[in-house]
Amino acid sequence: MNRNIMQAEEYDKVRVESKGVDFEGTLMPSQTENIVLKLKNGYNIGIKRDTATIDLLEKKEEKKIVILFYQKNFVMQVIK
Repeated sequence: MNRNIMQAEEYDKVRVESKGVDFEGTLMPSQTENIVLKLKNGYNIGIKRDTATIDLLEKKEEKKIVILFYQKNFVMQVIK
């Protein structure tokens, strides 16, 4: 059963339980029927949706990008 699947969006931090094993990571875009997680170690894993429960841990951080132009050069700042 998928809990919180409607609340979790791409790039949110989630915990996925499947067949008695827990995985924590970032929910990634998927073009398949599988849930794709980016783990803390950098690896991506795919988990079948029908065997998984998803718990939302943290919403993705919204960032604003401000581009300032100074004559011929420009500076890009990321604001949290």
